[in-house]
Amino acid sequence: GGVVDRHGADRAGGGLSYPSVTSGLDAVRMRSASDSIVSFLNTALDRAERRQQVVEIVISPVENLLFAKSADRGFTRRLELPTSIRILSVQPAPVADSDQREPRRFLLYPGGSTPRIGIEIGNAQGRKRLVTVDPITGVLDNPDGTAMLDPVTGKLTNPALVESAKGSA
Repeated sequence: GGVVDRHGADRAGGGLSYPSVTSGLDAVRMRSASDSIVSFLNTALDRAERRQQVVEIVISPVENLLFAKSADRGFTRRLELPTSIRILSVQPAPVADSDQREPRRFLLYPGGSTPRIGIEIGNAQGRKRLVTVDPITGVLDNPDGTAMLDPVTGKLTNPALVESAKGSA
C-alpha cells in the first residue's frame, strides 16, 4: 500500500495522474467544440429552410470563429471557439492562389442543395476532429464524438467515420 497522510489521503498509490486528467479535459473540450459547431450549423441550416431566407456562413480560422447572418439581417449568430481549440482548416480547400487563412463564406439557399462544408479543429496536443455537412442530405457528420484525425498520418482513426468518408468521396 501507499503512505496515508494525517488527513487520510493515500499519497503513494492509486488516484489520478495529472496527464490523464488533462488528457480527459482536452477530449471533453474537443467534443464540446465540435458539438457547438454542429449546433451552430444546424441552426443556420434550419433558419434557411424554415424562414425561406438565404443565410451566409463565414468561417474565420484566424479569428477562430463562425458567424452566420440572414440576408435581411434579422438572424445573426456568432460562435467563438475556446482558445485551446483552433480552426485548422475549412473544406473544400480554397482555390490554389488564395490565402488558406482568409475567412471562408458559404451561402445556404432555402430549398437548394447544401454546400459541402468541412471544419477541421484541433488542440495543442495534436488531436484533430473534422465536422462535415453532407451535401446530399444536409446532415452534419460528427459520428459519436470520437472521430479523430491522426496527427501523424492525417488519416481518420474512427472505423465508422472511415467508412462514412469512403462513401462520400
